[in-house]
Amino acid sequence: MDQPSPTDRPQPTDQSQPTDQPQPTDQPRPTQAFPQYNPRATYGNAADDGYGDRVRRPAAMAPAAMYPPAAPPRGFRRRRRAAPVALIVGGVVVGSMLFGGNQGATTRIDGAFTGLTVTGSTASVDVEYANVSQAQIKSRRGDVAYKITDGNLEITPGSRSVTIQLPRSMAGTTPDIKVVSQTGSIDLRGDYGKVDLEANTGSIDARGSAESVTVRNGTGSIDLRGRYGNVDARGELGSLDINTTDAKTITVTSGTGSVDVNAEGGQPESVTVNANTGSTDIRVPRGDYQVQTQGGRVDNRVTTVPQSPNKITTTTGTGSVEISYS
Repeated sequence: MDQPSPTDRPQPTDQSQPTDQPQPTDQPRPTQAFPQYNPRATYGNAADDGYGDRVRRPAAMAPAAMYPPAAPPRGFRRRRRAAPVALIVGGVVVGSMLFGGNQGATTRIDGAFTGLTVTGSTASVDVEYANVSQAQIKSRRGDVAYKITDGNLEITPGSRSVTIQLPRSMAGTTPDIKVVSQTGSIDLRGDYGKVDLEANTGSIDARGSAESVTVRNGTGSIDLRGRYGNVDARGELGSLDINTTDAKTITVTSGTGSVDVNAEGGQPESVTVNANTGSTDIRVPRGDYQVQTQGGRVDNRVTTVPQSPNKITTTTGTGSVEISYS
């Protein structure tokens, strides 16, 4: 059989576009008009989804100015003006509170008192004088209970942090202060009578004056600065800084941590430091002292007179002792 020659086979046709069709140009395409706003297409209604959800929108959005104001989310409540609330349970006032949104609450104390006792298991406590007409307590949640017994104001805070503000007029009466906190810091400002501060875990910081101050701390620093007649400070773990003027007696006991005692003004009758581990630095006003030391490396730079009525006594385990003039 004769095979067809290559020239007799069908040739492929030209698949290119006809030359009579319009070719694309570089001219910009005309801008399309924005579709007309349709309220139903934009939002729908409660019957569409059963919840009244106003979030469904078509691909072509209407201008933002055409949308009505968004409804507040479900569960939203407008903030109301602060209003005082008072609760009394078993003779203990829980409140007399003035709530103010996220700023916490203020508990105002109704009644006169001459002493203050604060006990809180997990609260950081600040005590200060302020320009207020009556004593008040500022707390985060307002869960504060108080009562006045025999002229003593007893406060039990429930919040993690409370600030107790006393009228400045009370500074002249030098009220006695006692603050106990298990897991929180204590910050005391002002002039008082007898001061007793105790913390299990947390720093203790006092500024002002007092007839006497007793401080106990488990884990945390102790920092006293002011005019204190008699100082008794004990810390198990942490530094102890005692800066006082015209103190009569200073007693410091430290487990582990540095001890720094700086006495100014009149000569103290006695300075006693017992430190187990850590350096001890004692500075006293100029004068003669009876100095007794035990343990550690001692550097004594004050005038020592065995018959002096002013005594300095140190006992240390593994630490250095330096005694000098302030």
